[in-house]
Amino acid sequence: MRKELKELHHRLGVTMIYVTHDQIEALTLADRIVVMKDGYVQQIATPEELYARPNNLFVANFIGTPPMNFFHAKIDSEGFVWIGAVKIDISSTKSYDALKKKGYFGKEITLGVRPEHITVDRPMNNNMDKGHLSKVELYELLGSDALVHFTIGNKNVVSKVNSRVILHRGEEAYFDFDVSHLYYFDKETEVCIYE
Repeated sequence: MRKELKELHHRLGVTMIYVTHDQIEALTLADRIVVMKDGYVQQIATPEELYARPNNLFVANFIGTPPMNFFHAKIDSEGFVWIGAVKIDISSTKSYDALKKKGYFGKEITLGVRPEHITVDRPMNNNMDKGHLSKVELYELLGSDALVHFTIGNKNVVSKVNSRVILHRGEEAYFDFDVSHLYYFDKETEVCIYE
C-alpha cells in the first residue's frame, strides 16, 4: 500500500497530506514531515533531517526503529561525558567545542545514541582496552541485522549490529559509542544542543 501511495503521489504531482501515527509510513511516504505532540508542532523537516537532526527529545524518541537510547549524563569540567561510571571522550568531536561554548561543561544533560551507533563485540586480546564491559541480556536475530540488549548501570540499552556478530545471553561483551553520532539534549528544556 505504501508503494502504491508513493507512486500515486509521484504520478499526480500534487501536494498530499497524509496523517499517520506510524513513523515508518511517515518516513517512507513523505517529502516533508510535521511531527506533532499534544496539538503542537515539534519539528517540520525532511525524513532525513528528522532522523539526523531531531529538534528535541520527543522527535528523537519518535523517529527511528528501535528508538534512540537515552541516558542521564554529566559533562565534567574537562569535557568528558559520564554515564554513571562510563566515561566517554568527546574531545575529538565538533560537539566538544559547541558544548563548551554553550556552557554545558560541569552540567547534567540527556545523552542520546541510536542503536546502530553502539558497537558490541566479544572480548578478545585486541579489544580488551576498547569500550566498556557489560553482559548480553538478549540477542535478537533480524536477518542481516541483530539487536543486542544489555545494561549500563541500571539502564536498558539496545544496540543494532551486523548479524555476523553472534552473542549469547549472559555472555560478556564490550560496547562502545560512535562519538561522532551522539545527541545532547538540555536536561530542563529537552531541546537538542547543536554545534
